[in-house]
Amino acid sequence: MQKLYHFLHRCLMQFHLDYYRVLHSFKTALGCLIGLGLVWYLKWPSGQWVPITVMVVMSAQPHFGGAVQKATMRFLGTAAGVMITLLTLIALHDNIVAVFIVIFLACLFFTYIASSGGNISYAGTLGGVTVILTLTATQATPLLAIQRGFHIVIGIVIALLVSRFVFPIHAREALRFSIARVLRRLKRMYFETVSHSVQDATLSHEMEVLYRKIVRQEELLEEAKAGSFYFRKYRAELFTNIIGSERKLYRLINLMGKSLVTGQQIQVVQQIKGLDDFHQAIEQQLEKFAVYFEKAQPLEGVQNINSLLQEILLNAKQLPNLENLQLVLQEHSYLFFLEEIVHELAKVQSVVSVLNST
Repeated sequence: MQKLYHFLHRCLMQFHLDYYRVLHSFKTALGCLIGLGLVWYLKWPSGQWVPITVMVVMSAQPHFGGAVQKATMRFLGTAAGVMITLLTLIALHDNIVAVFIVIFLACLFFTYIASSGGNISYAGTLGGVTVILTLTATQATPLLAIQRGFHIVIGIVIALLVSRFVFPIHAREALRFSIARVLRRLKRMYFETVSHSVQDATLSHEMEVLYRKIVRQEELLEEAKAGSFYFRKYRAELFTNIIGSERKLYRLINLMGKSLVTGQQIQVVQQIKGLDDFHQAIEQQLEKFAVYFEKAQPLEGVQNINSLLQEILLNAKQLPNLENLQLVLQEHSYLFFLEEIVHELAKVQSVVSVLNST
C-alpha cells in the first residue's frame, strides 16, 4: 500500500495535482454514485436528495472528523426544518397565508442561527432551506416532508461510511504534518531574526502566514476530536498544549524580531560567549520536533538547551555595565525572549515525552 501511495503521489505531482485532494474527489464521486444507485434500485421519489446530501457533506470536508461535524449540523438543521413543516401542515394544512408567515418566521430564526459563526451556522442554513423546500413543494404533505428528511439522513449515512472506510483521511494526520511545517517555519524565522537578516516587511509577512497556519491547526484539532474518540480522550489536550506553545513561540520570535529591526544593533549582547552555539541548539531542537511530528518516530538526541542558557546568562553578567538606558532595556528584553523560548521548548519536550509513552 505504501508503494502504491508513493507511485500515485509521483504520478499526480507530474500534473501538479494534490494527492489528497484527488483521493477525496474520488471518494465524494463514489459516495454520490452509491447514493444514485440506491435511489435507482429502490425507485425512491425525490431520491435526488440522497446524492445531493452526499455531495454537500463530503465535498468541502476531506477529513472524516470534518465530515462528522458537517453531517451532524446538516442532520440537526434538517430535523428542525422537517419538524416545523410537519407541525405547519398538520395544524394549518395548506393555508397560503399561514405558510408564508411560517416561512418568514423560520427564515428569520434560522438566519439568526446561520449568522452566529462556527459549525452551528451550517445547521441554521440547512434548517431554513428545508422549510422552504418542503413547504413550497407542488404537493406539500407530511409524507413528502418525512420522505425528504429520510433521504437526507440516508445521504448523511452514506457520506460518513465512505469517508470513514474508503481510503480514510484523518485530521489528526494533517494536524501532525501542519505542526511539523509550523515548527520548521519558526526555526527559519528564529534564524533570520537572531542573525539580523530579516527585514521588517518580511518579518510581518512571515508572521501573518504563521498565524493563519496556527489558526488552521485549531480547526484540524476540532475535526480530529470529532473523528476519533481515542484522540479526543487521550491526545486532544496534548496537542492543544503543542498549539499553545507554537502560539507563544510565534509571539516571542515576532517581538524579538521587531525589537532587533526597529532598535539599535545590540553589539554588547553579540559579544556574549556561547551565543552562536545556543542559537544553533534552538534551531536543532525545533528541527527535531518537526521530524518527530512529521514521521511519528521516537525523539532522539535532544540537547539540554537550558544548560546553554544558564551559561549565556552567566556570561552576560560579566559584560561591562551600559550607561545608555535604551541599550540596557534592549539587552534585558533580548535575554528575556531567549529565556521564554527555552521555557516553551521545554513544554513541547514534555508533551512529546508523554506522546512517546502512550
